Order: sequence, then structure tokens, then C-alpha cells
Amino acid sequence: MRRIPDVCSIAGLLLLAAIPAHGAEAVEFTEEFRLADCSFSDSGRNPYFSLQPGDQLVLEGEDDGETLVVQITVLRDRQSITFETEDGARRTVRTRVIEEREWVDDELVEVSRNFFARCVRRTTSSTSARTWTSTTAA
Repeated sequence: MRRIPDVCSIAGLLLLAAIPAHGAEAVEFTEEFRLADCSFSDSGRNPYFSLQPGDQLVLEGEDDGETLVVQITVLRDRQSITFETEDGARRTVRTRVIEEREWVDDELVEVSRNFFARCVRRTTSSTSARTWTSTTAA
């Protein structure tokens, strides 16, 4: 069976640049995330991404004549994730569990639980945020 592309998740560790809130100064994309400088949070939201329990996003579309639906739900569950930073330090972060359910032509083809946390890094000039995810199939 053909698999629907994952929405905002990949196997392993993924870093996404956060989108600034309406009216906020645009933040340029960065390739250096300096995870050692992050203070992580398992809650929060912006206009494009939420870690607030109960929030849900449903994406619908069509591909090669098949109807595709992805339902993304922010659960109350939390999961601790341990990873290694670029400088070799081990960090354990409490993440929010996000469940993704994917259907092709009304047939459920995948359920996954993904683990997200926001990175808030304060500098003298601005505050930036990053979101990372680690994912496992249910």
C-alpha cells in the first residue's frame, strides 16, 4: 500500500524554524540550532503550529484519484526524549505527544505518535523559538 507523506514529522530528529506571530519581525532561517542554548517547553502555539492539548488539524486532498486525509491531534500525553547536542552533551527533554492518523480513500493506513518540544532561546536582541520532533510509528 502506498504511504502518505508525513506532515511535519520524520524519523529521527528534525528541526523546524518557528513562524513569527502576526505583526512580529520576521526571523531568518538558520542552519545552526545550538540546542545546548535551548530552554525547552512542551506547550505553546503560533498561527501555524500548536502544542496545546486538544488542538486538532485536519488536512484533506487528492493524489492520483485517491482521497487523502491526515488528522493531527495534540494529546495531553508527554514523553521524555534524550538526545546528544552538537557539543556531545546529553539532554533529556519533556515533549508533547502529537498523534497523526492518515487515511487513503477512507481506509486508515497509518497511526503515529510524534514527540514535539519548543526551543526558546533568549539573546540580547531577540527571542527565537525552534520546534523539534522525534517520531515512532504506533
